[in-house]
Amino acid sequence: MHRTLRELVVAASLPMAIAGCRRPGAPATTVAMVNGEPITVEDVERDLAQARLDSAGLGPRSSQELEVARKGELDRLIQRTELLQAARQEGVASADADVDRALLAMKSDYAGTSFEELLADEEISPADLRARLRNQLTIRKLFKEQVFSRVVVTPQEVEAYYQAHPAEFDRPEQVHAEQVVVKTAEEAQALRAAIKAGTSFEEVARKRSLSPDGKRGGDLGWFSRGMMPPIFDQICFSLPVGQLSDVVASTYGFHLFRVLDARRASHETLAEASPAIEAKLREEKNAKAEQAFVDGLAQKARVTVDRAALARVR
Repeated sequence: MHRTLRELVVAASLPMAIAGCRRPGAPATTVAMVNGEPITVEDVERDLAQARLDSAGLGPRSSQELEVARKGELDRLIQRTELLQAARQEGVASADADVDRALLAMKSDYAGTSFEELLADEEISPADLRARLRNQLTIRKLFKEQVFSRVVVTPQEVEAYYQAHPAEFDRPEQVHAEQVVVKTAEEAQALRAAIKAGTSFEEVARKRSLSPDGKRGGDLGWFSRGMMPPIFDQICFSLPVGQLSDVVASTYGFHLFRVLDARRASHETLAEASPAIEAKLREEKNAKAEQAFVDGLAQKARVTVDRAALARVR
């Protein structure tokens, strides 16, 4: 199933919906005013119709569901309008080159044969799509310059988190192993002899192994105890690095294992853990700061809603 335009554009989780242009000749009926800027019934209907398409027609059906959906779409449009107004006030805008790159990225994400056909199917003009992308990028830039740039994570906060969550920084014992799996013990013994004689383990795995990891030369990656079937742990955590195992039987078949590397159980130091902790705390603070910024705009905004007009949205 192809991704819709709404899915592609809203991938950044911004309060925006992609919608087409108003039908030629259709009157614009104002449903809300946001600091003197109108939002029309047609705007809400368009976004609501797109939401129905994205949910494969499983949109609101009862009058109560429709009322909730109307309000939800209108709230999103009001929030978007407030953010774009704040961007204009702060002199934040997106460059044409940024819009061009975003459009190219969107086209590359679309798996269909014709991006233009997708636009036509969803009644979105190229000009409208560019305008909507510009708005999205502008809002991103607004958050980056006016919100996220003011977020600070101190070394003291990082250390406090480290001390409060010691279990998060325990590194269990791990091994990096590879395997070959075949149907019979005889075949496994023959392959073991070939590997002992100098045939590449990875080549044998790619050509003969029944396991999907055979395509990767039998590479199982790094794993700790409990992540794999018990027989894997039993063999791989007792096998010296570089040594080929004996033939091992399991419910999957007959295995050969080899451990490529091993890590002892350890505990990350504060210096080792600091980059990940800092990133985690910054992400959390960014989310809170973003919500506070949006809430602040809403508190200061002059918003009026025509309930009768909203009730006409279908």
